[in-house]
Amino acid sequence: MFGFDMLNSAYAAGVVLNDRLEPDIDEARAAWRRYGQAFLAIHDGGECWALDMFGAP
Repeated sequence: MFGFDMLNSAYAAGVVLNDRLEPDIDEARAAWRRYGQAFLAIHDGGECWALDMFGAP
C-alpha cells in the first residue's frame, strides 16, 4: 500500500494532504475512529491500511 494519495482521491473527499501527498496522521486516526466501523461493514475484506495502522475502530 502506498503512503500517499496517487490518484488524488483524498483531495476530492476533502482530506487535507501535506506536500508529500500524505494525510495528517492524527486526522486519519480520528476519521478511522469515527467512520471505521461503517467502512468495515461494506468492505470487501481485502487489505485495509487504516485497520493495519490503527487496529479495530
